[in-house]
Amino acid sequence: MKHPHRIPRLCLTAFLPLLSLIMAGPGSAAVLTAIDLSSNAEETRISLQLSGHADSSHHLLPATANLPERCYVDLDATHPASALVLPQVVDNPHITAIRTGIHQTTLRTVVDLKAGHTCTIDSSVVEGHILIRVAPTEKNAAPSETTSAPPAPGAKAPENQLLFGPAPDTADALDLTGASPAATSPTTLWGRIIGFAAHDLKKDDAEDHQLLRLRSRLGLEHTSDLPDALRLQGRAAVEWDGIDYDNRQAGTSSELKLYEGFFRLNGAYWDWSVGKQRVRWGKSDQLSPLDTINPDDMRQFITLDLEDRKIPSWLTQARLHGSRFTLEAIVSPWFEESEMDYFDSDWALYRNLRQNILSNSQLPQAIRDYAASLGVNKKKPSKSLSNISGALRLHWHTDRADFAVSYRYGWETLPTIDSFPVKNIVFNGDPDSDPAEFLQSATLTSERVKASFKRQQIYGFEWETVLDQIGFRGELAYIDQVAFLTSDLTSTGKKVAHLVAGIDYTSVTQWYFNLQTSWHHIFGYNREILYFEKDNISLLGEVRKTLWRGNLEVATAYNVTLTDGSSYLQPAVTLKRITNTDIEVGAMIFSGDGDTLLGSYDEADQIYAQIRVSF
Repeated sequence: MKHPHRIPRLCLTAFLPLLSLIMAGPGSAAVLTAIDLSSNAEETRISLQLSGHADSSHHLLPATANLPERCYVDLDATHPASALVLPQVVDNPHITAIRTGIHQTTLRTVVDLKAGHTCTIDSSVVEGHILIRVAPTEKNAAPSETTSAPPAPGAKAPENQLLFGPAPDTADALDLTGASPAATSPTTLWGRIIGFAAHDLKKDDAEDHQLLRLRSRLGLEHTSDLPDALRLQGRAAVEWDGIDYDNRQAGTSSELKLYEGFFRLNGAYWDWSVGKQRVRWGKSDQLSPLDTINPDDMRQFITLDLEDRKIPSWLTQARLHGSRFTLEAIVSPWFEESEMDYFDSDWALYRNLRQNILSNSQLPQAIRDYAASLGVNKKKPSKSLSNISGALRLHWHTDRADFAVSYRYGWETLPTIDSFPVKNIVFNGDPDSDPAEFLQSATLTSERVKASFKRQQIYGFEWETVLDQIGFRGELAYIDQVAFLTSDLTSTGKKVAHLVAGIDYTSVTQWYFNLQTSWHHIFGYNREILYFEKDNISLLGEVRKTLWRGNLEVATAYNVTLTDGSSYLQPAVTLKRITNTDIEVGAMIFSGDGDTLLGSYDEADQIYAQIRVSF
């Protein structure tokens, strides 16, 4: 909701350094986004997928009178994604269960082994992936460098081994992960604060000069073990989100809302959840055409990380698990749109077009007054049975790879502009164009911008595998309705095919390389479409290096559109020295002609600082 008052910038600016003092309690710098399970007669592989680097320790614990032999991985400053679903272990020849739990700032993943089996753990295959291999003991007879035995009875645990619960008195008490850590502490209170400040590198009267944003999130998680081997999980969080734009038209936006809230019931071969939640489909990073279950926050365009852009939405999800497949169904009861601005910010649909008119003293005052009065009428699908959305996904795995096919019948969460109040204009898409040129033959009407939302179907295929030390994954989407802005500032709907495929690799010296290729094809293309060609080919990814024993990270994200020569670079340095706190500084640099997608943001180059605190 918009407020006439503004968030005091001095208060926001002064508050950001204070966030670094909040360091107590369970926190996170990384997110466990998925746990993938694959098996054959020789071994079982469990892949832990993380959003970024996390320090880890791992151990093999012997069987006790009540517990099987166990292999566990501790991830420091890590928390599970709200959409994380544990894989169901069904007729597996090597393991009996996979469980997770949180204690203090550590996330533990436990794998229960069958008799006569052992595990090896490798965290160097791909950045952000930890691979657990379980096989019969004779196959893994040679000791692994990444697996260690527990201390002798009565010995002090090494510093990198976490023992959940009170200090042990006997050998059997050394490991309390036989029961899930979540069962030891079934309720967890957590929070996260993200402060962001950016300042433009270029001075332009028609552009924003700075942006301040503060997001505070407070959440509660609870897990209960029920009869018949059922488990009930609940998660809820509220969020306050405030944005201060540096112009009078946009002003300040702030909102206190339920960020997420859902229950999940887990059985032996199935799980079911209902509520406001995040569901991740697709395999590619940052640009994921199949990740469409949830709407996006586009108020900062692609300068936000993919997970930060996604907004949890109301839905119910059911999954049926087999030994090599998972069948998933999702129903969304009503439409939810992506958050975006139409005017008056660097990242708005019409960029700074209105500000450009208002700041042009050569234009008649009547035209400037007219531009200031422009508004938007949005026609959203009603909350009725005929407007629900549904999706199906079949995921299966072989010995070496994961695959999935999917279908979604839903709504496009970004608007289609059906009518623009200024008629008879031909706009080339460049925000720096002289308004006098494209307005000279314009007809001004008393209408408002009319926006609506269209039905959309998406057919998808995705894959992921590891080739030696290189991760290879991608996704292909066919979409029957995508809205594109045209030269008369209305939209046209087109069918689209979008392929994203990429590789990533981590060297022995901890250099991480990510390279993705995107091919975006528009069926029935016409030249009136702004910012896109018929075929658009891009290279995007990231190069990252960890220094100072993991306390400092330097990285550069990049996106280069080969078709039109435009580009985006985001060099950054992140300090991770303070517990539960990441402090990042960097720049966001757009290049290219003004009539290209990335080049149209050329005047929005900025330096920024961001702090993330978890508690």
